[in-house]
Amino acid sequence: MGDSIRSQYRIPKELNEWLSSRAKAEERSRNAQLVVELRIRMRETTHSQPDAKITLDQTKLD
Repeated sequence: MGDSIRSQYRIPKELNEWLSSRAKAEERSRNAQLVVELRIRMRETTHSQPDAKITLDQTKLD
């Protein structure tokens, strides 16, 4: 899996239950499922941000 960092987080009980059920349904460990869910969220937030460099300056169209 490349570079990884051992870490420890506290999450609410209902989130842990949801993560466990998702992991079981996907036949993954909770850790692997957490990585999948975070990567999905990372992709969503990274690709949904507008690129500030790609803007149309309509004042220069005259």
